[in-house]
Amino acid sequence: MDKITVRTLYRSVKVGHVVIMISTSIVLLCSLLPIFTSNLFTVQMTNTSTPITLQPVQWLTFNRSELQQSQIADLVLNANLSYPAWTFEDLVIPEHRLRDLEMANDIQPDSTITGNLRAVRAALNCEYSSSVNNVSINIDGKTTTCQPSGLIVCPMDANQPFGLDPIDVRWLCNMVNLTGGWPPLMYAWGKCQEGLDVPGSWGPGSRATVLVCNETFEEVQIQVTLFGPKLEMRESHPPVPIEASRNPITLDFTEPVYLADVPGYNIPYPYGNLVGQQGQAGLFGTLTSSRYAIPNEWLSDDSRKEDVVAAIKKVHGIVRAQMLHESKGMWQYFENSSATASFVTPPGPPSRGEAWQVSSRVMQDATATYVLVCLLGVIFILNALVVWLSEVHGYRRAVPNSPGTIVTVASLFANSTIFDHLPSNAQWTTHQKLEKHFETTRFQMGWFSDANMNGRPIFAIGLVDGETLA
Repeated sequence: MDKITVRTLYRSVKVGHVVIMISTSIVLLCSLLPIFTSNLFTVQMTNTSTPITLQPVQWLTFNRSELQQSQIADLVLNANLSYPAWTFEDLVIPEHRLRDLEMANDIQPDSTITGNLRAVRAALNCEYSSSVNNVSINIDGKTTTCQPSGLIVCPMDANQPFGLDPIDVRWLCNMVNLTGGWPPLMYAWGKCQEGLDVPGSWGPGSRATVLVCNETFEEVQIQVTLFGPKLEMRESHPPVPIEASRNPITLDFTEPVYLADVPGYNIPYPYGNLVGQQGQAGLFGTLTSSRYAIPNEWLSDDSRKEDVVAAIKKVHGIVRAQMLHESKGMWQYFENSSATASFVTPPGPPSRGEAWQVSSRVMQDATATYVLVCLLGVIFILNALVVWLSEVHGYRRAVPNSPGTIVTVASLFANSTIFDHLPSNAQWTTHQKLEKHFETTRFQMGWFSDANMNGRPIFAIGLVDGETLA
């Protein structure tokens, strides 16, 4: 009985002792319980959502207002400045806040709020035309001829790209037939190679593209992810426009005009504050050096016209978005006590969203639970089997007699030959001498073979060295 459990199980299987085998198996199975119990419960971080309401605190007014030039647009494009709050690329989003101010105190800084909001952006509808010489293009239903070959001076011995924004391109084109005035958003680009005959002339390898755009504004629904109680917008989670929700709107505004000496050439110029990284002012200086820059060679590549048009639209949208955002006269505010009642009330209903917060939660592991249930079930069945065998056949299935009485304990010595190893006059010997006499002897309670009982196993307390183990 003093052997390890595995060895006891092996011997019980070898001699075919069912009760000892089952009891030892129960001990082994019980040793597995702490292993799986330690993995039963774990702490996991989970996302929980709560419905919230986003209340707009500002919205665009449709009254005539003045649109301001933006220095921020240049910093965003050319100095890699982060987008100001409630703007991203060409989108301007009316500022919102949580309608339930008490809930704002419960929202953690890293919590996210998702929902759909309305945003405003500028849209350019453009047409372009290309030619190796003079370029003809339709403006307001009338054909206008632009003559880069007569006004652009090509560099000597070079095949260089060029780009002209609305301030410079107007000198290339004939506006005699333009009764509606000069279009404010007109661009030209291409490559200029010096001719062989006249220095600086428009050579045979030159080519130009003229782009004329009509600007409109539209409202679009966007999917946003905001952070914390201050509803911060991060570039790692940009707003996503839902293109199918676009709705044209009309904004009535004036903006600074670039004054020229020739009547009719005075046009609004939104790119006055743009200065590229090479010090080149205007749109094309930013177009080839900003955070969204295109290679300078694309201006001279005729197959890249669509890419250049897309880049112009992107830069223009960013500039317009910052101009709208910074022009306070373009907005009405919810807290504006001087406004009339019709302005104090937002023009649309609040937006619905979900506030997602990370919280710790104690989770019960399914695998560990199933294993523990199976182990406990097997242990219960084995215990019940041991009890049943003991009740039906008595304790002799495990031990010859019930171990709970003094008689049984005494019988464990009575069946043993331990008394044959006592010294003479043992009854008069002190405890110290008996301990010294047996100090090198090992005792064991178990099954022994007794020659006097025809080799039949007996259960007793005996000496390991002096009796034969069963």
